Amino acid sequence: MGSGKSEWLNAAIAGLIHGNRPETLRLVLIDPKRVGFRRWRESAYLLEPILHHQEPATAAFERLVEEMDDRYQSMEQIGAEDWAHYMRRVSKPTPRIVCVCEEYADLLAGDRVQRKSIEGLITRLGSKARAAGLQMARDIESRMLLGSSGAENLLGQGDLLFKDLLEPVRLQGLWLDTGR
Repeated sequence: MGSGKSEWLNAAIAGLIHGNRPETLRLVLIDPKRVGFRRWRESAYLLEPILHHQEPATAAFERLVEEMDDRYQSMEQIGAEDWAHYMRRVSKPTPRIVCVCEEYADLLAGDRVQRKSIEGLITRLGSKARAAGLQMARDIESRMLLGSSGAENLLGQGDLLFKDLLEPVRLQGLWLDTGR
């Protein structure tokens, strides 16, 4: 505790909380060492109690994937193409859910099968989030998700990063305006 990384994570959480209400933001916090997120234990923003072990964290990631699937179904039902369009069309706010893990390496240090499961679930969440119109505001977000910066500069409307085995390449995909 007190390292630059831990303090940065806590500052990022405080920034998210500062700009939201519990109706618009819910947090899933994972803290294998039990010391990084103590200050958030009683926060009204928590979707569930802070998680400390690999097995509950895996279950939480599974719930997040299910939630993402449910949200995609809701988007489909009202004809929304992305999350921003969905939020403009629904009457009640649906909170964004942000998952933050302190000491990710410790989370993966246990059981090999659980580790593979967590890695697969995180990959699925990232893919689903990008498909829902997730845009990166800062290069750090892009580096965390893609391993390199660039997504923070995307303009939308078909502007994309394609990543195969090498570094991401910026491309312009076909954009069909829906006339919304």
